Amino acid sequence: MASAERGPQWTWGKLVKLGKILRDDASDEAAGNGSVTAGSDDDVQRFAEGLNALSAADKRERVEQACTRTFGSLGRLALCDLGSVSRPAGVLMAATHALILHEARARGAALACTGAIEDDTGDAWSSEEEWPELLPQGWRRGDSSFSFRYSTAPGSGRRRTFVVKGVPMGASTLLVSAMELADEGSSSSADSAPASCGLPVGDFVATSHSADTIRSALAGESGHFADGLCGLLTRASAVQLAGVINRQLLDALLGSAGGGAGR
Repeated sequence: MASAERGPQWTWGKLVKLGKILRDDASDEAAGNGSVTAGSDDDVQRFAEGLNALSAADKRERVEQACTRTFGSLGRLALCDLGSVSRPAGVLMAATHALILHEARARGAALACTGAIEDDTGDAWSSEEEWPELLPQGWRRGDSSFSFRYSTAPGSGRRRTFVVKGVPMGASTLLVSAMELADEGSSSSADSAPASCGLPVGDFVATSHSADTIRSALAGESGHFADGLCGLLTRASAVQLAGVINRQLLDALLGSAGGGAGR
């Protein structure tokens, strides 16, 4: 029998199901309706029921261990709503976002995503508060652009805000740019100079994948891509992508000291 201690033999599809349960529970609790996870013999459902007895911090730790044990830092994306992603550039941008959070944390900079660039809501949405969802509403504008806003965690010194934008340049390249926004409380009113890199999409995600293949893989429904996003973007590609993010984006934004591995 699966338990909260051990859990199922995690696959991408089972993590997708767990993410939906957790997101539905969060919405239900916000509406005052309580948990919706009880009463199933399914091993993922039983694992989710076992989490209800844990503190919020222990619950989060247990779930993130389940994600990273098999799929590394990209595993958390299995918990997210990726239903709108159907192009290789979207897969690559979602992976870039997850790795920015992971690699920044490895440098000692605890970032939370606080929305998309176009949002005017500031901290109304936060990846920390909206866990397990990592992707804010509005992060993609069709397949024409992607954007994220990040802020350093409270208590980590001066609050810093960064924005990252990805724009597909045809089907072959994803241009990713990042910059730090001027601190409203500082004497400087100028944003930082942007850092940018051109990611050859085909070096990370095969551009021949059809929209149906990508949707099926991300939903954990594809036998050929049973590892979901981590089948579309391989372990070697993820390590390579993490290196590019560190050298060309985070070194400019956070300084060259420190760094971390990819998946």
